[in-house]
Amino acid sequence: TKIAALDAMLLFMFTLSVYAFTRGLESRKWFIISLIVTGLTVATKFNAVTLFVLLPVIYFIHRRPKAIGKKHLLLIPFVSAAVLYLVWPRLWFDPIGGLLANFNWWQSLGDVSEYFLGGLSHPIYYMATYVVVTTPVLILATLALGVYYSARHRDGENLTLLAWLLIPLFVYSFYHFRQAGPRYVIMIYPAVAMLAGIGIHRISSWLSGMHRFNARKTAVYMAIPFIVFVYLLAVDVSVHPYYLDYYNELVGGPGNVYNNHMFAIGQWGEGIGEAAFWLNSNAKPNSTVQYFVQPRHAVPFPSRMRADLTDITPFIPKYISGTENINWDMTNVTPEADYLVENTFFRLYMNESFHADIAGSYELIKTIDVQGAPLAWVYTRK
Repeated sequence: TKIAALDAMLLFMFTLSVYAFTRGLESRKWFIISLIVTGLTVATKFNAVTLFVLLPVIYFIHRRPKAIGKKHLLLIPFVSAAVLYLVWPRLWFDPIGGLLANFNWWQSLGDVSEYFLGGLSHPIYYMATYVVVTTPVLILATLALGVYYSARHRDGENLTLLAWLLIPLFVYSFYHFRQAGPRYVIMIYPAVAMLAGIGIHRISSWLSGMHRFNARKTAVYMAIPFIVFVYLLAVDVSVHPYYLDYYNELVGGPGNVYNNHMFAIGQWGEGIGEAAFWLNSNAKPNSTVQYFVQPRHAVPFPSRMRADLTDITPFIPKYISGTENINWDMTNVTPEADYLVENTFFRLYMNESFHADIAGSYELIKTIDVQGAPLAWVYTRK
């Protein structure tokens, strides 16, 4: 799907699938539950099909006696398909046609042209790179330690976490639809968190072991997680509320990323709302505005804006217009309002010369940014 709100549910369902299947290795009741949960996870978002690879790998990782045999693994895709059919009305009357239509639509999209390391191509290391540059450095360090420890102590639980981290990342590195940062491998982040937790535990245990007194050991052990918590809180505050545009110190933060076209900035319309509401508070009475932004649906609804601040080229979605999205890309619209709003995505990918073209008639009065990376600009007529 393209509904970003499903990502949180995918994280929950994917984690529940792994948990239920792991329990199912020792209990047939839990195995049946895991089959149903896996089907619901795939129905949530199709990138959960990586479970079809991950779960059998987990089966072979655990060498202890199991309640299920190898042949039971064949049930995973078939039960998932049955669950998908039951919960998706589109498939009820034409299951093959419905699936093919969905598949063909996704195949036709291809990669979105977004900057990656200064260019517009998305190589196979796209996903792995995004995971590295969008993860806070301290978490990367503890993750590396957790991966090292788990690789050295190869019990079933540690190897499960490693497989959970690596298999979706590997599979989606070769999928043609590489875009939107690490979103399509978001299911790896519970494993990232647990492996980083192992790393934090190892550091805390090592440092606390250097002290003889129990009270001091406890204080030192608790200090490390507290330091990590404060660090992550500082990271969140530094980019609030634009968490989607966080990039770590390895690439110089959002400002350096924007200036060098390293990665996507403002891809989801960040800053458009803040620019619009700033205008709502500061625009002169009975003014007009035009939004040269992308995506257009990020513009606040008129009901949330002043009645005398009129959008003279409003976005009209095709489900209302009956034809196509009206004023969607704004590339052929003449700037003529009292105020203009431009955002980063529009400037980088829709009309790079827009701000220069209007310089003779408009002046910049407001910039919305995150750590030096501009997200939106507001102009007024000279």
